Amino acid sequence: MSLIINGETIDEDLVRREFEAVKNDEASRRHVSCCEKDDEFRAKAVENVIQRVLLLQEAERTTAAPAAEEVDGALRALKERHGGEEKFYAAFNLTREQEPEIRRDVETNLRVEKMLATALGAEDEPTSAELEGHYRAHLERYLTVERVRFSHFVKQPPPEERGKAFKELREVREKLLGGGEIEALWKAHSDTARSGESSSADAGWIAPGEILPEIEAVAFSLREGEVSPVFASMYGYHLIRVTERRPARPHPLEEIRERVREDFLNERRRSRVQAFLDALRARATIQRD
Repeated sequence: MSLIINGETIDEDLVRREFEAVKNDEASRRHVSCCEKDDEFRAKAVENVIQRVLLLQEAERTTAAPAAEEVDGALRALKERHGGEEKFYAAFNLTREQEPEIRRDVETNLRVEKMLATALGAEDEPTSAELEGHYRAHLERYLTVERVRFSHFVKQPPPEERGKAFKELREVREKLLGGGEIEALWKAHSDTARSGESSSADAGWIAPGEILPEIEAVAFSLREGEVSPVFASMYGYHLIRVTERRPARPHPLEEIRERVREDFLNERRRSRVQAFLDALRARATIQRD
């Protein structure tokens, strides 16, 4: 596909690379197969390229290129943020031989940012009402981490004793349901008690991502006081009883005001940049063959 923006012919390889980047990102986040969304990904890639070219064209028209020392400083800071030169190259799958290309990208980004700073002007500080409105409209972003606390029984039998271990934990479950004392049952029947791996049945407060997925899925599906069925993981058989839950709740605004402020400013800036891009596009000449 040929793409011409304000008389500038865009390298087809640029669109292809952007398509691959969009495809890989969207496929990993949305778990789609390799080809079923290709038309959507290609359209998004073309739009991304158009927006970047329009910004660069406007920057070249209105804004002087940054001085070499400024580019040096920005590139040095970029490498430092990634833990040094070698880690920077590794993070982006780059080599030292690509330094001139990297430098050109840094110079371009600096020039575009300067152009946008002039075009958009200074940012006004958000009012308290604006921050509160943003906070209430996006409460799902500002939740505490859901946690669950449970007692955990484990059996790790050799293959020839799996049936016996499964039966033993089923019997423990019946005793728990009948009001049996957790610690006494744990000491008598859990392999983690016998090995000294744990000192109590209590696993403590657990957040998502901190335990085996098999255990997490069961623990977070149970109500307080509920006993799970016996279930398996690669480590053996498990039985858990949830003792307490802490549901996710919004952090008070005053505790996270600076975070909310940053989110508000970022979203407002994105909106202003998009409006600026819309204006550039309205007067641009874009041809696609």
